Amino acid sequence: IRYVLWRKLSGVATWSEPITTLGVAPTGSYAYKDGSVQKGSGKVYTYALAVQDCTPNLSTLATSGSVTVP
Repeated sequence: IRYVLWRKLSGVATWSEPITTLGVAPTGSYAYKDGSVQKGSGKVYTYALAVQDCTPNLSTLATSGSVTVP
C-alpha cells in the first residue's frame, strides 16, 4: 500500500504522471516538500493524492485547494 501524489497547474484539465509515491509509514504522519517547483514563479498548482493497494487499484483522488508558489 502506498500514497500516490500528482501536481498540475491550476486550470489544466487533466493530471499527468504522478510526481512521487510514498510508502505507508507506521507513524501515520506524512509530509512532502515539492522541490521541483520554481521559487518566485508565482505559479498556482493543485495537488491530488490517492491510496494505491497491491492490486494496484487507486482510491478516488483527494485534491488540494490552489497552492501559489511564493
